[in-house]
Amino acid sequence: MIITRNRADELTRAAESCIDKLKIEKEFIIIDNGSEVPAAASLEMLRERFPREHFLYEYERTNLGVSGGRNRGYCLARGEFVLFLDDDAVIQTLKVPVESILKTFEDRPEVSIIAAAVYDPEYRLLLEPRLYTADYEQALFFIGAGHILYKKRLRLKNLYPEVLRYGHEDLFLSLQNYGMGYKILYERRLVIFHYPSVSRASFTEEKINGIVNKYVVKRTLFPRVYYPVLYFGFWRRNRLFWSTDRAGRKKCQTLARERIKEIGVYHKLSFGRSLQLLIEYGVNFLWEISHNHSDNQLQRKEESS
Repeated sequence: MIITRNRADELTRAAESCIDKLKIEKEFIIIDNGSEVPAAASLEMLRERFPREHFLYEYERTNLGVSGGRNRGYCLARGEFVLFLDDDAVIQTLKVPVESILKTFEDRPEVSIIAAAVYDPEYRLLLEPRLYTADYEQALFFIGAGHILYKKRLRLKNLYPEVLRYGHEDLFLSLQNYGMGYKILYERRLVIFHYPSVSRASFTEEKINGIVNKYVVKRTLFPRVYYPVLYFGFWRRNRLFWSTDRAGRKKCQTLARERIKEIGVYHKLSFGRSLQLLIEYGVNFLWEISHNHSDNQLQRKEESS
């Protein structure tokens, strides 16, 4: 399942990597999030080049965001397993047949999500999720650029609140998954390269959304007793990013309040489950700057173009 917007060439590259690496029967679900030039022509070319592959293309008149686009694609998916791949990403390496990876769901009934190893070639950075132990490779969350969901266990009408748009929506589903008693397996044999796209949001816009959404997700799903600590983490991250720019900090605070109201009410983690999570993955998860260790230095920077 791939959502796309104004990235016809990247979409083709992503689909080609799936065809090359996934030697099983599959269906491509392409959600076009309101591209200015619809990607339908690129899909027709793929159909002509790969007549044995099945493609389902849906054009949305408005941009649903990452959250809304993935919700729509998950709803349309008819298979048991749904692999989500960003349109500016590719399956770079698959060290075993994909059937071996999918068999994980059969062998481990507690697993409902497989997190791929996601590498950022621009920063030469492996975006590792927080792991329980290196041996078991049980992860707290997945990186959205590449992951597999098992529909029989994740019987959800919508995966994400659409108010999140993009940024830490993967953390939302991961925490919900943990609350339901399921686990995420980190699969190092499936390697995704997530390339920077020329049409990505600006650095500042991405960071604002990340700072706000991370706080909103945790506040929505953690028990109320954690609210003061969660706010401290948000305040700290906001201050580090904006430094002396009070207007910027206020913008993030206002946006966070608005999204907390818009996101609505979800079933929170029980206190027991939340405590177990912190024991397994570390209490600093509540206030840390970066949950995937990719923000080595959270500072504003001038964008180069």
